[in-house]
Amino acid sequence: AGGVAHDFNNLMTAIQVSSDVAIMKVDEQNALHRDIKEIRLAALRASGLIRQLLLFSRKHPMEFSSFSLNDSIESLLKMLHRLIGEDIKIRINLDDDLWAVKADAGNIEQVIMNLALNARDAMPEGGELKIKTENLTFTRDINKSMPEAHAGNFVCLTIKDTGIGIPRENLPRIFDP
Repeated sequence: AGGVAHDFNNLMTAIQVSSDVAIMKVDEQNALHRDIKEIRLAALRASGLIRQLLLFSRKHPMEFSSFSLNDSIESLLKMLHRLIGEDIKIRINLDDDLWAVKADAGNIEQVIMNLALNARDAMPEGGELKIKTENLTFTRDINKSMPEAHAGNFVCLTIKDTGIGIPRENLPRIFDP
């Protein structure tokens, strides 16, 4: 899957570059200009799916490292803007003094990409995607309201959208493959 996704990604890159060149050569008033932009958008979305395949197909175990979640989000923003389209606005609220996280950066990026793509699908008429980071400190009292939680310092990533939402009957299965 990884090899096929890599080859397919190369084809999508050629389509994106060709469509970029074509857009520059066609007048904006020409109906063909709009069609080429649609081709380019579809290629960008396909590239996002390919990226997910490449992340999913990694054969090596997770590699935990300390990194800035804010930096990861900021590096994904350009791609997110292209993937979700112009009618969805991205609002970010990143804590300036965010603590470092210890995680697999690739998996975190995959989660953010998946949530953004799901949000896009839930907002076919456009909307807003909000991404927020913040530091949280849980005391021992957290066990009273969340028995599975433990005290400590944590980084919280919140992603919200103005989409149609998840039907209540699907909520128990949201983490199913």
